[in-house]
Amino acid sequence: MRGLGMTKEIRMIFVVHYAELGIKGRNRTLFETRLVSNIREQLKGLGVKGLRRRTGLIRLEADDAAAPEITRRLLNVAGVANILPCARVAPEADAIVAEAVARFKHQKGTFRVTARRPDKRFPMTSQELAGRVGEAILKSNPELTVKMKGADHTCWIEVTDDGAYVAHEKLKGIGGLPLGSSGKLVSLLSGGIDSPVASWMMLRRGAPLHYVHFHNFPYTDRASIDIVKDMIAVLNRTGVKATLSLVNLTPVQEEIAAVCNPQFRVIHYRRFMFRIAELIAHREKAGGLVTGESLGQVASQTVQNMRTVEAVTKLPVFRPLIGMDKDEITDRARAIGTFGISTRPHADCCSLFMPENPSTRAFEEAVDEDEKKLDARKWIEAAMKEEERIDMDAVAW
Repeated sequence: MRGLGMTKEIRMIFVVHYAELGIKGRNRTLFETRLVSNIREQLKGLGVKGLRRRTGLIRLEADDAAAPEITRRLLNVAGVANILPCARVAPEADAIVAEAVARFKHQKGTFRVTARRPDKRFPMTSQELAGRVGEAILKSNPELTVKMKGADHTCWIEVTDDGAYVAHEKLKGIGGLPLGSSGKLVSLLSGGIDSPVASWMMLRRGAPLHYVHFHNFPYTDRASIDIVKDMIAVLNRTGVKATLSLVNLTPVQEEIAAVCNPQFRVIHYRRFMFRIAELIAHREKAGGLVTGESLGQVASQTVQNMRTVEAVTKLPVFRPLIGMDKDEITDRARAIGTFGISTRPHADCCSLFMPENPSTRAFEEAVDEDEKKLDARKWIEAAMKEEERIDMDAVAW
């Protein structure tokens, strides 16, 4: 009998599927290897065994007691399209039928059977196996009827060279690409709702992030710093730990408020943030900046103002939220788990010395001229000198 070697103390098998990785051609193995590494990192200490790649999937084994926590963690790893909590049985029709019947014994409504057999030595075709299993389930449970599209329940079967896997549910992951498979970026992370969502969206595209948070201590307390650290702990669930730079923008903001045109204050603030973030990006070997800007949401996020701000950097600026409205962003923040953190009381950096009527059309030439009142290099060097760089190893589970 093939596929034995299943141990009784290991009861839960997880079959992990990915979507985009399957179309990566010659680079596919690199993406799969990265995903396995990230999963291994996120499941440390949970007694996982047998974590390895198979044809078109990743498989791991664990004790039943750890299954709920493993499920929760896997569903947050970037690159995981879905997972199937399975039982493994001998790759024989009778054993597969028995397990499927047991799993659907108390179900009601409609169902269908989906079978795959990567191991072509199995004597039945996928369609034949699905038909036999479906017939057996119907005979054992008269509360069920077959429905091929939109069924209430699905029996998932995969027959491989080391066993057959049977599941009755498929859980949807966040998808995307495994973290570390795309180029590194620097994310400007405030304590608000938008920037952690933007960060999550780039993490989901496989880009490791170095976070930069600008604060106003001692004008404000360190609440925003604690909030940002908690946000990163949630974002780290996607697969790889991150680093954080804390930069005090207060001295240059005081100078801007004292000598520059009040209408341009926020634009000046943002331009200094971009300049500092660019320096950090070069040091961290990152290829671009990430912001949580959404077109027209506030005065600094008009087309003209964003153009004037980004003119100070040669790096590409990624704005994954640019076409989303506040409700969409808020819904995504709730799903990710950062919304509650973002709504804790704190002072935003750009709100310091906020003018009554900020310009919504600050042209680059006018801002450049106004900026001549400042010694930009002096203030940038001063801010960088006081930078705190922190390794953010904690993950909020």
